[in-house]
Amino acid sequence: MLAVCGFIVSLFFGSWQALAAGETTMSDVKAGFARAVGVAPKAVRNLRVLELPPGGKLAACWLGIVEKKDGPEGALVPVGLCKSGICPGKPLELPFASHLLDIAVIDLQKPFKIDLSKLPQSGSQVIRSSGQKGHSALLVRTRYKFESEGERDNIVLCSLEEKPRLLWEEETRSVGADGGGFESYELSFTPGSGGWPVISLLQTTVPGMGRQPFMPGPPLLLHYQYKGKSYRRVD
Repeated sequence: MLAVCGFIVSLFFGSWQALAAGETTMSDVKAGFARAVGVAPKAVRNLRVLELPPGGKLAACWLGIVEKKDGPEGALVPVGLCKSGICPGKPLELPFASHLLDIAVIDLQKPFKIDLSKLPQSGSQVIRSSGQKGHSALLVRTRYKFESEGERDNIVLCSLEEKPRLLWEEETRSVGADGGGFESYELSFTPGSGGWPVISLLQTTVPGMGRQPFMPGPPLLLHYQYKGKSYRRVD
């Protein structure tokens, strides 16, 4: 069993701020985030700063929701340190997201397992696997609420680099207004080929309101392998 420890998420930064030249406020971060994603600061909400372990190319990541004409979406902006202070990198869009939950910073060369049923409904619940060598990545849950009162969750795996990549994305939960649909309960990473782990996702169907006499469907175990530049389902 892999040790899991708490990881600090601070809206007021942390040790990495002291390394940046000059003072940086949350207003500065919001302005920098807005410039990086190409919107006005008033279009940004639920902005958070995720401090990353020392020794990597990035000092932090900015995560937030951007309000656009065609609906809200999430964005991740990598932040490095440079001579002028903090330097935001190329943003990564996380489409169809009205809420974000940053789940875990993980080392992809080490086994990792998480119980998705125990995640909070919103906010931040960052944990990390012990050891931060090799391919580090960030797990984020995006949630989109429909006008019909249903909602859909996706989990995305983002590389932590100056130009972050979307390594894996999967719809892990979808429920209608009656509560019926499907949910995922466990996500695990096990050793694979080429230094990239195999991703496994356990999910099942859930009966809607009025259909509670029916049991949830049998568990379905999905597997994904890294091929090319991203993960693909293999069963």
